[in-house]
Amino acid sequence: CLPRTEGLFMARLIRLAALWGVLVFLCRCWLLLRLPYQLEYGEGHMLGLAYYLHKGRSIYTPGADPPYVYGAHLPLYLWLVGLGIGNNPSFFPARLVSVLASLVTVGASAAWLKQKQGWTCACAGVCFLLIHPLLLGWGALARVDNLGLCFSALALLLARPLPSAGLCLLALMSKQSFVAAPLALALSQKPGAG
Repeated sequence: CLPRTEGLFMARLIRLAALWGVLVFLCRCWLLLRLPYQLEYGEGHMLGLAYYLHKGRSIYTPGADPPYVYGAHLPLYLWLVGLGIGNNPSFFPARLVSVLASLVTVGASAAWLKQKQGWTCACAGVCFLLIHPLLLGWGALARVDNLGLCFSALALLLARPLPSAGLCLLALMSKQSFVAAPLALALSQKPGAG
C-alpha cells in the first residue's frame, strides 16, 4: 500500500488524467461532428439507410432490386438518425447520436465504478474506456455500435430486472450482437430472485 501522501497524489493524478481524457475526447468529437464528408467506410452506408428509412423506404430490400443497398442491422440507430436528417442528409445527426451515446456510456460506466469502488476507480475506468477502440476510434462516427454499448452500460448500471430488460432490448435493437449485457445480468441474478 502507498503512504497516504503518495496515495492522495496518485488519486489526484488519476482524476486529472480522466478530466484531460474527457476534454480531448470532446474536442475530437467537436471536430469530427463538423466534417461534411465520410470518415470511415460504413458512414455513408449508415447515412443512406437512415435517409431511406426517413423517407419511408424499406432498408431490407432484396439485393436484386435498386438501390442495391441493404440494412444489416436492426433499425433503432437508423430511426434516431432519420429524425434529424430532413431532406438534406448530412453526417451531423448520425455522428451526434454516436457522440451522445458515447458520453452516456462513459457516464454510466463511471457511475457504476463509483458505486463499487469510489471516485478514483471511476476516474481510472473513464481513462481506460476512452482509449478503447469503440470510443476512441468510433465515438464520433456514424456507427450503430455506440448506441448499443450505451444501452448495455445503462442496463448494467441499473441492474434491476424490468428496466434493464428494456435497455437490453434497446441495445439489441441497435445491433443484434450486443448480447453481453443480457447474459451478464442473467448470470448475476440469484436463483429464485425476481
